[in-house]
Amino acid sequence: MAGIKHRSGLLRKHLLLMKEDAKETEAEKIGGISKRIKQYHIEALSKKLSDLLEIFNAAQLDYRAQVSKRIKRQLDIAGEHVTEEEVNSMIDSKSSEIFNRHVRSSELKSAFDDASLRHNEILNLEASIKELNDLYNDMTFLIHTQ
Repeated sequence: MAGIKHRSGLLRKHLLLMKEDAKETEAEKIGGISKRIKQYHIEALSKKLSDLLEIFNAAQLDYRAQVSKRIKRQLDIAGEHVTEEEVNSMIDSKSSEIFNRHVRSSELKSAFDDASLRHNEILNLEASIKELNDLYNDMTFLIHTQ
């Protein structure tokens, strides 16, 4: 995930540089065809990056749903029957301490560890989704300013 964030940030910077170059070309009143080709390429690349970030965001949301189901199943196996809303509130609380109340014996410890690991993965996933949302908003702004 960190690699995708890093690369999308680099791509965004490159698109900004290309946009600035296109503005310089426009200011210099260089041929209309060349200017239109540059603008088209910038718009196409921006759209492609935006589409890819949307696909990645959808994949992250799907992964979050799968992990949420896994946590619920593991807690059910451990003897703690919780609703989807409770699992979501556990995930949203950003603290693994909430799982401690569910550990009652040494047999449940492994289920607790796995649920805590999934909880941390979801927290990282949420942070990634927020970053991607910010990148998407930036890309939308760039596209609208053209």
